[in-house]
Amino acid sequence: MRETEKLRQAVELTLDAGYQLAKGAFEFLTLFSETGDPAEIVGKAIRKIESSNQKSFFIERSLLEELVENSQIKEEFYPS
Repeated sequence: MRETEKLRQAVELTLDAGYQLAKGAFEFLTLFSETGDPAEIVGKAIRKIESSNQKSFFIERSLLEELVENSQIKEEFYPS
């Protein structure tokens, strides 16, 4: 699947769940779409926000970076 299609799916998932992407988060997903599935990271971010006591309407870059750092897909995005 092309990067733009993967990115579009991630944005749709974000909006369908009632969230928005902060500018930095969108930039991060754009980079991430070259090597990974941005919808997977967005899905994890949404689950984390919804299970948190601190609700936010925006998905921030720092959350996405944290999720990539703590997941198996880290090797895809941050190769050794």
